[in-house]
Amino acid sequence: MAAEDYFPEGAYRDPDAPFNEKEIPERVFCVDVNVTLSKLVDVTTCNYDLEHDDFEGDIVNTQCVNWYEEYRESHKTLPELLDVLANYVKEDLARTPEETRRWYELERLLSDCKGWQVVESSYDEA
Repeated sequence: MAAEDYFPEGAYRDPDAPFNEKEIPERVFCVDVNVTLSKLVDVTTCNYDLEHDDFEGDIVNTQCVNWYEEYRESHKTLPELLDVLANYVKEDLARTPEETRRWYELERLLSDCKGWQVVESSYDEA
């Protein structure tokens, strides 16, 4: 029995038949990825003004605190974290046999760590 015996008459001549559809080739597109992240963290500082009010008691004034600098004293920024991750991936990549599945995964991860730019950031007291 020939293959055409399994299809309706004339199906092989129908350009819209599923088996006649051409595969669309993959293409590379430039995509602008914009991600907004937020996290609450504890930051310890003594760079604040302590004021006393007879009615309210001690008042902590943090208006002049540079929270970005205070944050950086004990935490890493996201670009710094990506650099740390990239360094770990490079070390792992150096120990991984080339052209293996793991090697390709590490290459992709390393590529994903690169090229990020900080568009906007804020460090404010919650």
